[in-house]
Amino acid sequence: MKHQLVALLFVFDFMKVLVLSIVTGLKLLFKTVFIRKRKNISEQLALVTGGGNGLGREICLRLAQEGCNLAVVDLNYEAAKLTADDAKRYGVDATPYQIDVSDFMAVEKLKKIVNADMGPVDILVNNAGVNFTGPIVEEHPLKIQKFMDINLMAYFWTTRVFLPPMIKRKHGHIVAVSSLAAYFPNPNVATYTTSKFGIRGFMEALNHDLYIQGHEDYIKTTCVFPYYISTTKSLEER
Repeated sequence: MKHQLVALLFVFDFMKVLVLSIVTGLKLLFKTVFIRKRKNISEQLALVTGGGNGLGREICLRLAQEGCNLAVVDLNYEAAKLTADDAKRYGVDATPYQIDVSDFMAVEKLKKIVNADMGPVDILVNNAGVNFTGPIVEEHPLKIQKFMDINLMAYFWTTRVFLPPMIKRKHGHIVAVSSLAAYFPNPNVATYTTSKFGIRGFMEALNHDLYIQGHEDYIKTTCVFPYYISTTKSLEER
């Protein structure tokens, strides 16, 4: 009976995700065809956190195809360098940087280095994150704290550091990678789900702040909600 209930819940969650995906896809198609013009990001500078592996790497390569220069940020320098080298094949500038984005002072230092190396950041892509599963009562408190620092607080720190220069220049775009878990929580991933709910709330609040402060015309925001994807970023692998 228990297994049957779990199976039914899984099917129910899957159907919710499917319906949401279809509705979101139709909305995006409508806006793309009838409302929005394609954004030209050629020769702009994008800083992508967690750019060495998985989704972050794919984001970097796709941006490079659009002619976007890249600051590839990752705790794994070799992975960041490989992504940067591959991005250069598209004729763009790409530089790897090794830092822990959960450290505010390290992010402050990163801004100065990137400004000196490549210039001001036009597009900030907050993608860095880790994943683990298990009941919250079985996880060590320090591990949970580190997890939240990487998955959520790092988004605060990078935005806090890179947003003010964007406002001053009246030009910028902030992107955050959340998850469909921010809408549909699953068992045994309470910490992960909470961090993704936090990103969703942070980006919605940030968007409201920019509107109230009168910056919405030149500072744009995007929050992405991927489904299950292949990644190597677990807390144990860091």
